[in-house]
Amino acid sequence: MNDEPWKNFLTTAGAVFDETGSVRDFVNPAEEHAITGNILVPLTHLALISATGADTATFLQGQLTNDVRHIDTTHSQLSGYCSPKGRLLALLRLFQRDDRYYLQLPATLAASTVTRLSRYVLRAKVALTIDDTLVGLGLSGPQSEAMLLDTLGAAPPTAVDGVAHAGEFTVLRVAGSVSRFIIYGSGTDMRSLWTALAAKATPAGIPAWNLLDILAGLPQILPATVEEFVPQMVNLDLLNGIGFQKGCYTGQEIVARVHYRGAVKRRTYLAHTAASIAPQPGQSVSAPSSSEQVAVAGQIVSVAPAPEGGYLCLVSLLQDHARAGGLRLPDADNAPLELRDLPYLAAGAD
Repeated sequence: MNDEPWKNFLTTAGAVFDETGSVRDFVNPAEEHAITGNILVPLTHLALISATGADTATFLQGQLTNDVRHIDTTHSQLSGYCSPKGRLLALLRLFQRDDRYYLQLPATLAASTVTRLSRYVLRAKVALTIDDTLVGLGLSGPQSEAMLLDTLGAAPPTAVDGVAHAGEFTVLRVAGSVSRFIIYGSGTDMRSLWTALAAKATPAGIPAWNLLDILAGLPQILPATVEEFVPQMVNLDLLNGIGFQKGCYTGQEIVARVHYRGAVKRRTYLAHTAASIAPQPGQSVSAPSSSEQVAVAGQIVSVAPAPEGGYLCLVSLLQDHARAGGLRLPDADNAPLELRDLPYLAAGAD
C-alpha cells in the first residue's frame, strides 16, 4: 500500500510528522499527554512483517522465544527474536489475520529483521515480507471499549493479549493502566474509523503511545539497543514472552541457562528523571562506586516525555545498583534517576 494517502489524510487531520516519518503530535502535546483520558494514535512508528506458507508456524517456533502454538485468531503474544548468543535482535507482537501470521515491531527494524529471518528459511515453505496493506491505530482510555463497540458493532477483546475481528478490522488488546487497543485495517477503512473515533478521543502522537508502553512496562528494542539485552534483562519472562517448555530456538541455550540457573542479574525498571536533555535508548546509567571510576549500572531501554515534566524511562539495571540507588545519567546533565513501581515489578525489587 502506498502510505502517502494515509499520511496526507493525517496531515489534513492536524498531524505533524518528525524526520523519521512518524507522527510527532497534533499540535497540542500537553493535551495529548493527558493519558488518563481517551487518546487516538496513528501507529506510524510500527511495521508488520507478514509470514505465510505451509511451514510458517514451525519456522517461527524455531526462531522466536515464545511458543507459537499458543497463537490463534483470538490470542496474540509478545516474543523475542534473538541472536545465537541469546541477545535480542527485536521484540515482536505476533497475531493471526486472514490465515497468515503478522509480526509487529518498530518500523526501523523491519527490513533488517526480514533479512535475518530469511537466512534461516532454507527449503521451508515460508514467505516473509514487510506488509504494505494494513494501517495501525492505537486507542486508549476509560471509554475506549464502548467507543469500539459503538463504532465497529462488535465487542473488543476483554483480556490482555486477546484478539477480536470485526468485519475488515482486527483488534488487539494490550496492557495498560486503562483499556488499550491496537486496531488494524486497510487504509480506506481506517480513514473512516479515524473520523468516527476522533470525534470522541483526542488525536495524539507517538510519544503518548510510547509513554503508555513505558508505564505498562512494555519494552522496545530499537536500532541503538539491538543485541544489548538477553530477554530477561528487559523482563520478557515477566511479560509471558518466553516459552521455557517449547523446545529449541535460536539463542535458546543462553536464555534457558539464565532462567534455570536463577542468574537474572539485570531487570528493567521504571524511572523518572528531570534531565533537561532527553535520555536516549542505549545510553548508560551510572551508580556510585567505591573506586575513583563511576560504575556503569545499566542502560536506557526506552524514553518518553513525562506529563509532570522531565522524562519517564524504562531502564535495564543491575539489581544490586537498583536496590542501592544513587543512579544518574552521565550524558544528560548527570541528572538523577528516581525508580518507580511497574505494574508487575516494584522499584528496586528482584
